[in-house]
Amino acid sequence: MATRDIVVVGASAGGVEALTRLVRTLPSDLPAAMFVVLHTMPGGQGMLASILARHSALPISAAIDGEPIHRGHIYVAPPDYHLLLGKGKVRLSVGPTHNRNRPAIDPLFQSAAKAFGARVVGIVLTGFLDDGSEGLAAIQNQGGYTIVQEPADALVPSMPRHALLRLRPDRTIPLTEIGSLLDTVCREQIEVKEVAMSATETTGGNGTPTTLTCPECHGVINQTREGKDVKFECQVGHSFTPGGLMEAQNDDLERALWAAVRSLEEGASLSRKMANMAQEKKRAHAMDLYRRNAAQREHHAETLRDLLLKIERHDREPEIYETSA
Repeated sequence: MATRDIVVVGASAGGVEALTRLVRTLPSDLPAAMFVVLHTMPGGQGMLASILARHSALPISAAIDGEPIHRGHIYVAPPDYHLLLGKGKVRLSVGPTHNRNRPAIDPLFQSAAKAFGARVVGIVLTGFLDDGSEGLAAIQNQGGYTIVQEPADALVPSMPRHALLRLRPDRTIPLTEIGSLLDTVCREQIEVKEVAMSATETTGGNGTPTTLTCPECHGVINQTREGKDVKFECQVGHSFTPGGLMEAQNDDLERALWAAVRSLEEGASLSRKMANMAQEKKRAHAMDLYRRNAAQREHHAETLRDLLLKIERHDREPEIYETSA
């Protein structure tokens, strides 16, 4: 017999406020270690631990590679490092990004499920896309306890909604109720079985090559499958859920279109200068050619700009992408 003494929490957009509210509700004698991943920019200052510490009765610190795990402590993933769990210790990794994030939620959840099985409580909070769903399913498959923030209660409901599409969690509740629930489930005695490896972990296959390229390194993307769930991963190891890959491709397309707008506008400006120089030299034919070229480039740039502005006016939250066939 054992207790659920490992709590893993994932959040993205709206996560600072959500995590602040969560730690306020945690008891000072919580008999579990908590591990938090919030999607942050690689160049971030890593202030999350100090921000949360102002509101928590539990000690909070940025995770350190190799440090032991202690109950009653909250460990926060530092910027640009995956936070992973091994038997009895914390691991930090600069491994490939997941859905363009490092730290990412799924690697933490999956490593916790693999190391601690049914002793894990997984929590998905506010955020965009479907991050956390895959890892939460891994926790559930190992007998762990799963909690999803009520989507209507989340500042950005996409992550909770995707989690509910992926699995039926043990509880779906508002943020204000999670602390008291943790105080209960982390004290319950549970039967712990040996952690079983998944089919994808035992086979070690690289999946089926696709015609897609990795948005991170532009290598070939392979499609893998765990049960009915599809995942995309390149040879380097950058991994994506279907929704994450779609969003990454959309971002790349938008950047390419804005680069085209800039190039067209610069070309139009250069053609105008050339037209003025031709006018000074009384070269009428060259002047007309340069002016027509400038007008054509300005027209194309304006067309692309209008298209991009229309795209930006749309709600940027992606649709619910199917993750299984």
